[in-house]
Amino acid sequence: MTSGDTTPRRPGRPASPGRPGRRQCDTRRPGRRPGANETREAILTAAREAFAARGYEKATIRGIARAAGVDPALVHHFYGPKEDVFKAAVEDVLGPIAEATGAAGPGADPIETGARLAAAVVSLWEREPTKCALLGALRAAVASDTAAKLVRELVQENAVRAIAASTEEPDAELRANLIGATILGTALTRHVLALEPLGSLDERRLAAALAAAFGYYLSADLDGPDGGPAAPTGPGVDPAR
Repeated sequence: MTSGDTTPRRPGRPASPGRPGRRQCDTRRPGRRPGANETREAILTAAREAFAARGYEKATIRGIARAAGVDPALVHHFYGPKEDVFKAAVEDVLGPIAEATGAAGPGADPIETGARLAAAVVSLWEREPTKCALLGALRAAVASDTAAKLVRELVQENAVRAIAASTEEPDAELRANLIGATILGTALTRHVLALEPLGSLDERRLAAALAAAFGYYLSADLDGPDGGPAAPTGPGVDPAR
């Protein structure tokens, strides 16, 4: 404020989205960054914040570098173009999904695998900084075809393949896709649309519900009775037809 400026400032007013000062996904350690690992971490943190606040299309390498306190050339050096920065910012937080399903092992009890996977998913979506990174990716995918393609590739590489490898049932990839759709749909409904009661469901019940759904998809007969599609039921349906 310059001398003589009596314009009141609003106390506690948050910084605008995407501007320095807003820390949505902050995982940086205080103090001096002594080496490349800390610089990489600062870049990824700044990237997650940028994609969460501004979306994929509006986030820039220059803005990410400025927020991380580095030269844009260093961002390119470590991660390459913006597509690769986006993938790096999201990819490392998807690891627990592969680890959870891999820990159960191929042919494991689907209920156990479903419970492990549900616990990992709830931890990712409900804790920072992974919650911010994943929500940023989800919002970006909804608004950008490029981001949607990148998220699809990341989910396929880091989640679908690992889930498919955890079951010996037929149609393993379809089962994994259904689980992936449940994960993304739940996140969209809970955190973006905030539809109730899912929006405020406590984590214990959320994990139990997801575990039941995952266990079903890992073990259910997806062909329906007698190898055909599941028969429709309900009012107005003629069971003889």
